[in-house]
Amino acid sequence: MLRNRAMIRNRAMLPWLLGVWAMALWLVAAAASAPEVAAVRNLCRNPGFELDKNQDGMPDDWESVELHAHRTSQCKHDRQISYAGDCSAMITQGSLYATITGTAGWIQRRMVERGGGKTLRVSVYVRAGEPEEVNRYVKTIFPTRVRLYLFGEDRKTGSDYSGAASPVFEIGPEWQKISHTNTFPRNITALSLILAREAQIGGGHVWFDNVEVVEMKK
Repeated sequence: MLRNRAMIRNRAMLPWLLGVWAMALWLVAAAASAPEVAAVRNLCRNPGFELDKNQDGMPDDWESVELHAHRTSQCKHDRQISYAGDCSAMITQGSLYATITGTAGWIQRRMVERGGGKTLRVSVYVRAGEPEEVNRYVKTIFPTRVRLYLFGEDRKTGSDYSGAASPVFEIGPEWQKISHTNTFPRNITALSLILAREAQIGGGHVWFDNVEVVEMKK
């Protein structure tokens, strides 16, 4: 009698056990197929802008780059404002004409020597200051805008900007994290990164800090 009751109880539990087993298999399959960061290693050199070994006032492995025919904004190594650590990379508000403010960028060249076929994601913390010397309307209505550029080089044609530009990010006075991802064709060799302030109506100074660039794989 007791044996029969145990058999009935085991049969009643069988659908529940099968359900648990099926759920476990589904979770394993989902984890295996989901995209993930292949390595936590940050491919960006001097990501916090802390190093300046030659004492030239510019962070090592970074250069300022002009994004307009004439210099309209300046790139500065800021030791007063930072998200983490002691330094950040600043781009000044600048001026193009009237209420149109300037544009410039920080570039890290040849961050990855062989980027063909790879997918990279860049993330960075950024904040903006209050606009200076613009009228109240411009100061109130228009936020500060920035972009990220991940681009490659082709040995035959030079720089390849396919998919390089991120959407425009509107930045306020609080630090926020922004990201951009780009996948590069097989013909691409070295990969480079630009952190840019857009030419725009109004907008203030911009600070970048804690850059992270990782390779994404399935």
